Amino acid sequence: MSSRNVASALLMLVPIALCSPAYADYPWMFAQTVCAPSLGYFSIRRITIMNLPLKGPYLTEGLEPGPGIAEALRRDNLIFDSDGLEREPFTCSIASFKSPPGYGERERAGFEVKVIGHLDRNSEESTYCRIADNAEVILNGKSIGLIVLNPCKSGKTTVSIEVAHNGVELEVKKCVEPSIFDDPAGDKMVCSETPFAGDAR
Repeated sequence: MSSRNVASALLMLVPIALCSPAYADYPWMFAQTVCAPSLGYFSIRRITIMNLPLKGPYLTEGLEPGPGIAEALRRDNLIFDSDGLEREPFTCSIASFKSPPGYGERERAGFEVKVIGHLDRNSEESTYCRIADNAEVILNGKSIGLIVLNPCKSGKTTVSIEVAHNGVELEVKKCVEPSIFDDPAGDKMVCSETPFAGDAR
């Protein structure tokens, strides 16, 4: 995937196997990624899709993508699972550029974001909620956060990360959902914006 084009990617995760497959709802975690070099902007956010077609174009047998399906999703639909991201990380490269006329002479810093998947295929954990399954966001070689992709909500969860130049410096914006213990309703998302402390490019 060329980092020069505006790209959207979705990260797909295998859902929890519930007790009654015929009637249960299946939550699937996705991360939608935007790389916009012409805007000097990158973002990744988690979304939930319920009940993808079973044994249709997305699935073959059971609840896991069959052979070749993940590759086809990546090629045809820009959809990724965490296993695929672990094998082939997503990279967004933003070149430095001068501010438009009237906005000063300061050059806006370029940056590179890499998204790497982590999936524990041989976990001995007793619950799926504890299995490592996430997308790690790395900015200029420095890890700035994880987008957790399992559907369990037991702690504070980062649901989106944005990287852009604010006109003065490179800035990272994160939005976090509280744990169910702090906010059972889950409707008090907190967003924060901080300057990037690493090296600009």
